Amino acid sequence: MPVSDITGQVYLGTILLEKNRWPDSPATRFTLGERLCRGRAALPTVRVSEWAERARTDGFDGLELWENHALLADDEELERLAGMPLPVAIYSSYFGLDEEDAVWREVAAEAVVGLGAAGVKYNFGPDPARRDVYLRHLREWAALLPAEVRLVCECHKGNIAGNDPAQAAALLVELGEERYQATVHFGYEWDEFRAWVERLGPRLGHIHAGANAAQGRTFVAERVLLLRDHGFRGSFTVEFTEGIAWGPPDPPLETLYASAVADLNMLREVLN
Repeated sequence: MPVSDITGQVYLGTILLEKNRWPDSPATRFTLGERLCRGRAALPTVRVSEWAERARTDGFDGLELWENHALLADDEELERLAGMPLPVAIYSSYFGLDEEDAVWREVAAEAVVGLGAAGVKYNFGPDPARRDVYLRHLREWAALLPAEVRLVCECHKGNIAGNDPAQAAALLVELGEERYQATVHFGYEWDEFRAWVERLGPRLGHIHAGANAAQGRTFVAERVLLLRDHGFRGSFTVEFTEGIAWGPPDPPLETLYASAVADLNMLREVLN
């Protein structure tokens, strides 16, 4: 999908609905096999296909689909995911870019193609010394996908694209093609958010947003204005929202969804 076609689109992050969104230990890195065998920490509790029509009616433009909602789905759910009334705009994966992650990357590529996803969110690894390895494996993986699929690296602390905006920008320049983009979080403190936006410019293609209604219109409006001033033509995902728990007890699903819709409406109000 051309970048111009996704300007201002807002997606529902399906991980927002998932009480098992975090593993037992956030510091632990899992292989695909470990993810498939970890039990409650990885098993999805939501059938996304049951929410797609509701999300479409409420105004979301697509879904950012957490990979476990596809990888661990049964055949019936997989078929429904591929034919939902709301498209998979971004397949949110956590595959690695080392040699031992090759199978995971192959599975992710099959899922992207099978679901007709228009984009993929991924993460670089943490080791600067393996930068060239990560780039080589990423390019090899990208070659498995349709040329129009955009590849969005998540600029999270702890990976080589997330520690410094200049490093992230250099990675994108080296990758070259416009399909290689980045995403950052709306919720950064102002100075940090501004630094990312200014350095990445139009290569910033996606924003992970949420809790906008609670933060207020001014919070959203100043960030949207900054994005527009620096050539942003990308999309948004409501990935976090008011009420998400960082541990037990699990928040009511209806409460989370209602909060996500409030965040969507706040974004729409400012974007329009």
